[in-house]
Amino acid sequence: MIVEFNGKDNIGREDERQIAMIVKEAFKEKLEWFYKGMDKSKMQLLIEKSITYNLGFYYVEDGEILGVTLLATKGKKYLSNRKEITKHMKLWNGVMYKLSFSDFGLKANELNLGMIAVCPNARGKGIGKKMLSHVYVTAIREQKDTITLDVINTNIDAKRLYEKEGFKESTYLSTHLFTKGMGFTGLSIMKKTLDRSLSAT
Repeated sequence: MIVEFNGKDNIGREDERQIAMIVKEAFKEKLEWFYKGMDKSKMQLLIEKSITYNLGFYYVEDGEILGVTLLATKGKKYLSNRKEITKHMKLWNGVMYKLSFSDFGLKANELNLGMIAVCPNARGKGIGKKMLSHVYVTAIREQKDTITLDVINTNIDAKRLYEKEGFKESTYLSTHLFTKGMGFTGLSIMKKTLDRSLSAT
C-alpha cells in the first residue's frame, strides 16, 4: 500500500527511523562520504532529521515500511541542506552536500525523483516498479509534465531500468574530482516527458 506524505505531521517517530534506515542502506556509500568520520548513530539521527517529507510516499505491507520515494519540485527539496545538518560535516563534505541536495536547475514544470529505495529483504518483489508508477501519478497531480532524475555511472542496472521506462539521458556530468570518494565518477541526468492529458487515478 502506498502512503503519501506532505510534511512530517502524520509521520510517527518509528516510521521516520525506518524510512531513514532504508534511505541510508540504499545510498550507503554516498551518504557515508558526506558524514565521513561521524559516529553511526549520530549519522542515522542526522539522516532522519534531513528528510523533509515535502513530497513523496512510502510503501507498506503488513504494517512494515518496505520502500520509500522522495520527490522534489522547484522550491521543495527532499533532503534539507540547512546549516543545522551541514555544520556536523567536514567543510568540503558540507559544501558538496549543499550543492548535491539543492533545487538548482530544477524547472517549474519538473518533478525530481530524488530517491527511490526498497528495503534489502523486500527487493525483487516489484515494489520499486509500483512506486515508480506512483511517481507518474504524483507528477500529473502536481501538474508537472517532466520527471527528472540522476543515475550514477556505476549503477548500470538502474539506468537500463529507467531507459525501459522511457527516460532519456539529457546530460552526462563527469564528476570524477568531486565524487570519486563516493564510489562513482559521473552522473547521467535523465528526463521523461509525460502526457498531462492523462488523468491521475
